[in-house]
Amino acid sequence: GQKEEYDIANTFYSRIDSELERSKINNTQYIFVPGNHDCDFSIKEDEVIRKLIKESLLAGESKINISMQKILLKPQANFFEFVNNLSFTSDFKPTERLYKKHLIQNSNSKLKISINAINSSWLSEENEIYGSIFMPEEFINGNNVFNETEITISVLHHPFNWHKPDEGLKNFKRIMSFSNIILTGHEH
Repeated sequence: GQKEEYDIANTFYSRIDSELERSKINNTQYIFVPGNHDCDFSIKEDEVIRKLIKESLLAGESKINISMQKILLKPQANFFEFVNNLSFTSDFKPTERLYKKHLIQNSNSKLKISINAINSSWLSEENEIYGSIFMPEEFINGNNVFNETEITISVLHHPFNWHKPDEGLKNFKRIMSFSNIILTGHEH
């Protein structure tokens, strides 16, 4: 998740984009979903406040607000800068950094696909703890999905067994209620 790593990734994606254009493959859309390796844990600014906010959220003592979100997402700052600087992708607005919806429609067909990019790594730590992933219900409730799509795919980095024990099954059911397909990663 360090800036130098994203410089390398930027070169890589720019080359892919150039090759696609050269091959006459147009309108390619990339969907990015951050994972724990997209976090820069060397950023120590607000580290103590981040830890206190995270503990408060996990204990159910507070609800997320935009000020808290900004602090909690600081380790992902390089990720969002990288994605926002790519010329071939859409920006993550500050309000879309936990949940972003994408609509993909092929100009040659009427098929519409919605992709929900869910940031499960927003509270990640350098040494990830199994069963510690927390995602507030309000940002995975499906209210923001596209209603007129044939297929809805939800993508998140952490599989549900990495979520808090009392949350994993609830999160799976909630996301499955508005998804045809769920894609996760994390386990190598």
